[in-house]
Amino acid sequence: MKERDCVQQMEARPKVTLPIAQCPVESVTCYSDRAEVTRKLTLSDAGPIEVLVEGLTARCDADSIRVKPNEESMGLLTIVEVAFMTNEKVISSAEGGIELKKAEHAALVQKAEALKADLSRLKESRALIEGYTKCALMPPAPGRGQNADAFVAAPPTMEQVDALLRFHSERTAAADAERLRLEKEHGDVLAATEISQKALAKLEAPSSKRTTISRDVSVLVNVGERASKASHGAPIQMLLTYVVSGASWSPSYDIRVDTTGPASELQLGYYGQVVNSSGEDWCSCRLALSTAQPSKAGMPPAPPRRMLRWQQEVPLLGNHGTSWGGGSRGMHGLRRASKSMVPQQACMSSSMMMERQASFSAAELDDVDFDSYAEEEMLDAVETASVAAGGGGTATFNIERVVTIESDSKPHKVTVALLSFEPQLLYFGTPTLEQACYLQLKAKNTSSFPLLASRRVSVFLDGSFVCNTMLKDVAPSEEFTTFLGVDAAIKLEHQTHARERKAASFMSKTQQTTHKFTTKLHNTKNTTVRLTVVEVLPKATEDKIRVELLQPPPKELKDSKEIKDDSPAAAADCVQQNKHTNNVVWQVQLAPGEKRQLHFEYTVSWPTDKTLASYDFEG
Repeated sequence: MKERDCVQQMEARPKVTLPIAQCPVESVTCYSDRAEVTRKLTLSDAGPIEVLVEGLTARCDADSIRVKPNEESMGLLTIVEVAFMTNEKVISSAEGGIELKKAEHAALVQKAEALKADLSRLKESRALIEGYTKCALMPPAPGRGQNADAFVAAPPTMEQVDALLRFHSERTAAADAERLRLEKEHGDVLAATEISQKALAKLEAPSSKRTTISRDVSVLVNVGERASKASHGAPIQMLLTYVVSGASWSPSYDIRVDTTGPASELQLGYYGQVVNSSGEDWCSCRLALSTAQPSKAGMPPAPPRRMLRWQQEVPLLGNHGTSWGGGSRGMHGLRRASKSMVPQQACMSSSMMMERQASFSAAELDDVDFDSYAEEEMLDAVETASVAAGGGGTATFNIERVVTIESDSKPHKVTVALLSFEPQLLYFGTPTLEQACYLQLKAKNTSSFPLLASRRVSVFLDGSFVCNTMLKDVAPSEEFTTFLGVDAAIKLEHQTHARERKAASFMSKTQQTTHKFTTKLHNTKNTTVRLTVVEVLPKATEDKIRVELLQPPPKELKDSKEIKDDSPAAAADCVQQNKHTNNVVWQVQLAPGEKRQLHFEYTVSWPTDKTLASYDFEG
């Protein structure tokens, strides 16, 4: 009995229907793969009512829907239930348009009749011209029974004949042209009338009605009399929040470096590229960009049981890679290591030449930073968004201005902030890979904004666009490095000398190859520059393979512990060897116009019964 009374009470609630287009968007929080939309629902009636919001987008997540009063209406109403439902709605294609189609069809019929009348009058006018010309050229003879002395018109002269012919030609040509135009227009109108007749018949047919799925939200709410009185003149509002897919945002940057002044300046434009494919427009709303990633699993992967066993022999696969002498294949013999022998991050190369990979820091020196950062003050920044820290280390950028993001699957650019940093400009080159010097930027993120990784970074140097680069994730107070493209003012030339090979002797079963290189540097700028040059020194993975550095002499290599940021060696030229990559790294300062040569030489020794292969480890 109580359940029946409850159902009757629910059915007796007055219903307020709100199309989704009439519920303005209050705010949108955009994530990397979805967005959270909040809309305002306005109520004016008191008592128990049902609010039905119709027409949510098909990309709406039904489990994410929630409704709550806004701050002004808090405590003035009670939300009883929120339910998501899909309803079939009958839609007639003639609804609201059949009368308009009838009027359009009647106008076409009327126009066709008018054109038909114009054609008839034009035909009669042409017949009159033909009759007049004929009578003027050939006057009628006296009829039978007429007096022979009666007046007979004289034949026209040649001048009159010429004038009549010109009159006939001009009038008939104009009449024919007008007839062709009217016939074409009449035909077009008749075709349009036929199409209109078919469309009208289709609209009037019962089969023109169809059904569609409407995604609706039903909210049962009790609005008290106190709320109605308290909100007199100010309607009660609720907030409808739901998550939609098909929306995303990604960061992009403009790096503007000015080197014309006494000190270099760095301006970083921080932007968000918002793409809306949710099926609904976000008009005049507040936008927030979140770094949270709801798509990632909330549970960590379960640790596996990692087992060990003897490695199974894998046959050699084809010819690929590089080999250095020895065996029956000689200097040009090729052998490819199987995946079980070479790490997955390794790839075979040719003649020790390696493919250059994108590098952010090119930090060849471990545990060494030649550029010290003092305690930097917070530089002035134009913040067009506020940043709020969230759970799990996430951040949310609240865009200050009101924006409109249409559902057009196109990127919409919004400004997050314009940041200023104190840059340090260096140069970096790897002669073995490329004969070019790259301008390297080092700076510290002194703002409160975390910088997200992006491949859309435009670089402007002294007001000119120079290249596109990349940026890694940078937290506040963290140092970051990126490259600003090639600087042609720093010349780098790499020379490879003839390779010397020492064959195995009678007493020794070891062969040896010597590699010599010379790198020529030239600073054509009018300022002193600091340059990092990296030469690739192979690293042996087998005990029987021996790599010996000859130039620079090992005694000249400085230890990272000997170089401190405040020591004179940190600002002077030095050379070190990276413990992890085995590469040799020069730190060079070039004065304006200065030239410098760097000599690099090493030997490789290995048994004669082995074929030496090289690969570049990408890890």
